[in-house]
Amino acid sequence: DPNAALLWLQLGNLLYDNLKRTEEAEDCYHKSIELNPNFAWTWTFLGNLLEMNDKRLAVAEAAYRTATKLEPTLGWAWYDLGNLLFTQLNRPTEAEIALRNAVDLDPKNAHFHSSLARILAERSNGAVEARKNLVTALLLDPNLSSSTSLFMEDPFTDHAEDWEAVLPHLANWCVLNPKQNVVFQFTADGLVRYARLTTPAQALEILAGLPDAAPFESLKDALVACGEPEHLHRLAPERQSVAMELMRRLKAPIT
Repeated sequence: DPNAALLWLQLGNLLYDNLKRTEEAEDCYHKSIELNPNFAWTWTFLGNLLEMNDKRLAVAEAAYRTATKLEPTLGWAWYDLGNLLFTQLNRPTEAEIALRNAVDLDPKNAHFHSSLARILAERSNGAVEARKNLVTALLLDPNLSSSTSLFMEDPFTDHAEDWEAVLPHLANWCVLNPKQNVVFQFTADGLVRYARLTTPAQALEILAGLPDAAPFESLKDALVACGEPEHLHRLAPERQSVAMELMRRLKAPIT
């Protein structure tokens, strides 16, 4: 009965995600599979649960592979399989194949691009493609923490052209989503890094393209003052001190 199987799956998700009752959740997933063994999503969620136990990674892999066989177009099953193979089973080649499948199936999914970028970055000849995938991930979803944290690492963070590709979109996103402090801080840090990799004037050009640059007022003061030191003297004391601290960061050596 597919309808009953779906109800058991939903109960399992509730028990696992919200109530942390893992054993009961697993029982629900198995009951769902008994009623409808051909539903790929149930196998995928079962794999999510199983991989939380280091002693059951092989069983988790088998669950994900069952899901991909039942529904080869289910991108999330390929994604979860790829992450398991890479992060816990140390099989990067197979992981890359799985994540490429996920990206091919849903090229607008930021999670898929971000995980593929992480794997490609480990390859000696994969840096350029890794950077391309990570830029895509950030443009698709600026609020994805795995992408923003990875962008600050090698081999990603010191390429001015990549910052130039993402910063206008990120800055505009911050204007439209003023309460997203994590993304705002990442964008501000990115603008500082971009200014150091290029020039403060080029970072100012990005801010000039915003409909409202008010959220970045302090950074804008610092960027302007790098070229016009007298600008500092026109600022109120509290704005002046913030701008001076940002100028210190802008002039620090790149590390």
